[in-house]
Amino acid sequence: MTSVSQKWQGLTIEVKGADSISKETVLDECLKEWLSFLNQMDFFCQEPGHLIVQDILPDDISGNLSFWLKRAWRRERAQMATYDEEQDQLMAHNVFWQKEEVTSQNLGEVFKNDLLPLTPAGDQRALLLDRDGIINVDSEYVFKKEDVQFVDGVDELIREANQLGLKVIVLTNQSGVGRGYYKEEDVIALHQWMQEELAQKGAIVDDWFYSPYHPESTEVQYKKSSYTRKPMPGMALMAAKKHHISLEKSLMVGDKISDVLAQVDIKTLLLVGNYPVANYPHLCQSHHDVIKEMKQFFS
Repeated sequence: MTSVSQKWQGLTIEVKGADSISKETVLDECLKEWLSFLNQMDFFCQEPGHLIVQDILPDDISGNLSFWLKRAWRRERAQMATYDEEQDQLMAHNVFWQKEEVTSQNLGEVFKNDLLPLTPAGDQRALLLDRDGIINVDSEYVFKKEDVQFVDGVDELIREANQLGLKVIVLTNQSGVGRGYYKEEDVIALHQWMQEELAQKGAIVDDWFYSPYHPESTEVQYKKSSYTRKPMPGMALMAAKKHHISLEKSLMVGDKISDVLAQVDIKTLLLVGNYPVANYPHLCQSHHDVIKEMKQFFS
């Protein structure tokens, strides 16, 4: 397979498979995105790296490749992918990153299918919140409004986020649906009620995302390891696409390790007290601590 390549400031860009004109176009696009990536770094990048594009770049990638490169650069290897909401899975692209220079000896390592999703190159910042334990007291499988007890300080936290111009998005695993404890309609109705209650206190939530799936569900339609179920980042990617959010410029708040999202770069604060999180580096004792951290992060 013929290829063209170019080296620039620590990166080897190699394009395979396409015709000669297309190769040069792809090469130019990759070089432009690499320079954009370098502009995002707070230090000069001289470490080696190898980007391989087989054939052509995916559609609508302009502006997104530099964000993907920034995340891939921190890894030994990665293959570009896009999250398909309808199929609930990552769709692989023929774009590969290898931390070290690709040689005939390590070529096989490049194509190990270590999928890393593209994230939208939005300009909106957001506060992403877990629900149970962060917005309402976690009393297990809450789906009735009479069982909701709002956590002290959550309305203030959301108001502060509103004043900072952040989108406020809730991401919640709701395996109670998959386990047959309640219906999706119950979740939607409860979220509508919670939104209205919070709004009365001047705390505006922009959107709610939930994942009803669980691999041990008793109902076939919910029995799977969904990419939307945290710690997988499907809900965050859906929110980012819908609201033009830059995840790396946003903040996630949860209370368990599964709230630390995989495969995306977003700073996460964990509230102590509900689940074992002792070894996690970014802990908060209360919502007031979260507010302080949030203001500092977005300053």
